[in-house]
Amino acid sequence: YYPRIDHDFLAAHSEGLICTSGCMSAEIPRALLKENPEEAVRRMNWYYDVFGKDRFFVELQHHNIKEITKLNKDLLALGARYEAQYVATNDVHFLSAEDFEAHEARVCIHDGRTLDDPRRAKRHSEQQYLRSPEDMQVLFADLPEALENSVEIARRCNLELTFGEN
Repeated sequence: YYPRIDHDFLAAHSEGLICTSGCMSAEIPRALLKENPEEAVRRMNWYYDVFGKDRFFVELQHHNIKEITKLNKDLLALGARYEAQYVATNDVHFLSAEDFEAHEARVCIHDGRTLDDPRRAKRHSEQQYLRSPEDMQVLFADLPEALENSVEIARRCNLELTFGEN
């Protein structure tokens, strides 16, 4: 099961939302990874049409994943066509670096595999933990506006959670 919201629903409820292009599994990055730039442009156009330049941000991530360096270059090149705003993000799947092995064990349990199974899925990086601001500053030293935009998005969000209620 992969959670999804279709484009019609998203467009109908987009008022007040800030949207990002997503991780490597999202539709724009996936189109670039499949070397389908026309599809990436078509998707990018849709997000800019719905959210506008002030509410759509292109995500950049740094993980120990082979394809991500080229993907970031492609996202930067594609974003230049739109004068895009970039945001530094980290695809978090576990809280700390020390939790990677436990996370991998959980994935194996879910998939009915063992850690020593050569056929087991290895779709995560040991770097997909909640990084500190200092770590993110080092990773994105060459693109400080992406870090600034992560703070700007946080400033623009107004969310109150009431615990103990649905």
